[in-house]
Amino acid sequence: MTGNLLKRIMFDLIQRKVTKSAAATLTKGEVEQTLIVADGDGSAVALTLPAAAADLEGFFAIVANAGSSYDLTLVCTAGYAGLGAAGDTYTIAAGDFAIVICDGSAWYGLHVTTAA
Repeated sequence: MTGNLLKRIMFDLIQRKVTKSAAATLTKGEVEQTLIVADGDGSAVALTLPAAAADLEGFFAIVANAGSSYDLTLVCTAGYAGLGAAGDTYTIAAGDFAIVICDGSAWYGLHVTTAA
């Protein structure tokens, strides 16, 4: 049963995927898609989150770097909550991902890295 639920969740994520291969500012609609994949194998990619707002409350996105050799920079222009002014970017290495969540007034992030 758990395996089937996980398969359904993963299938849903794949169907709602947005792929970016160049620098971009993400839209509310793209964040709503839940899975954002950066594939900038030709160069590093920087993606900027939309400003936190009430209509984004409760939204989350998984942002993955599918590239094989370049970093992905995930930018939050107002800074991530709890990290102060210096916490405005995550650098996501090839093969890693981050989960970002909006509470309507700020973005929060969980950066997940692969084991060394």
